[in-house]
Amino acid sequence: MSVLQIITLVVEIVAVALVGIVLDRYLGDRAAVVGLAVCLLLVGWLHREQIKPLFHKSPPPFATAPQPKEEPPATTTAQPKSLEPPPKAKAKRPTEVKSVTPLDKITDTQRNLLKEDLAAMNDVRVHGIRIVCIGSKPRTTAACDELVKIFSSAGWTVEHDQIGGVSVVGISFPDGPYLTDTGVVSEYSDSTKVFNLFSGFGIDLPFVPGAYAGPSALGQTSTMVIVIH
Repeated sequence: MSVLQIITLVVEIVAVALVGIVLDRYLGDRAAVVGLAVCLLLVGWLHREQIKPLFHKSPPPFATAPQPKEEPPATTTAQPKSLEPPPKAKAKRPTEVKSVTPLDKITDTQRNLLKEDLAAMNDVRVHGIRIVCIGSKPRTTAACDELVKIFSSAGWTVEHDQIGGVSVVGISFPDGPYLTDTGVVSEYSDSTKVFNLFSGFGIDLPFVPGAYAGPSALGQTSTMVIVIH
């Protein structure tokens, strides 16, 4: 409410008071009171907009909590994938044999490991080995060729004999291929070391000391013999 409005209101109230005095003098007390009340009501109604703020205070504005600023989403830079090929896994030596591989079904891994270990037997391979193949069955021929190549590639001296058939039967001629030795056998003999090597790689080559070792050959130097039939 401005100062000018206040002065105007005061002047109007004074004028109303003067009107009340005049009425009181000429019309009496009651008429003066009624006239004065009517004048005051009229003044109040005319200035209702200015008087209203004096009786009604506006409530304070609601305080609002500051809103947190939104952070921009973090961006990640994609790393380029390496173009280098993964390293090749090396062949692992078997620690537990779950199946037995026949001589004509030797895998590439078994073949490579056999060559590596047979070549390292410097005290054994100098004595060489004799391989006797009996018959002409495809599996017999394949097994004989496989063993001749493996031992020869490992640096062994190989004596290879091919015969048509034998008349030997019984425990001295076991069924299937086997390894035998015509000399004295012990846990440190050459034939025992070779048997342990084949057995460790899961290859079917039983060791039968004193079994049939093929026909006697002139100049035979090795007592270790593999018979395949």
